[in-house]
Amino acid sequence: MMLQGACIDPDILATGETIYLFPAGTDYVYTSRFPCKSTHTGCFPIDRFQAITETETSEWPPEPPKRAVEIELNEVYVAKLVWCWEASKDRCDKEYDVIARGSGSHVDYYPN
Repeated sequence: MMLQGACIDPDILATGETIYLFPAGTDYVYTSRFPCKSTHTGCFPIDRFQAITETETSEWPPEPPKRAVEIELNEVYVAKLVWCWEASKDRCDKEYDVIARGSGSHVDYYPN
């Protein structure tokens, strides 16, 4: 779970700036300018912040198991991308031209 809030103590952070708050136990929060806990700028008492909104963290599905597929090098195939990292989710469920490279275990894909 992630909260967005504003600091009400000018000695800690600039007041009025909206930041992301991540729970750190019951009485503290990690603060970050980005929606990622690993980029936090510090850990502060929760009573120094005013919560604005509460959002659920993304539940992106895990990577499916790899399947052994026989494909020839330098052959062009048409394939539908069924999974990718969340940052590239706009590429999912589209068809691409696929060309195997190297030992055939990796492919390059291009818009169809």
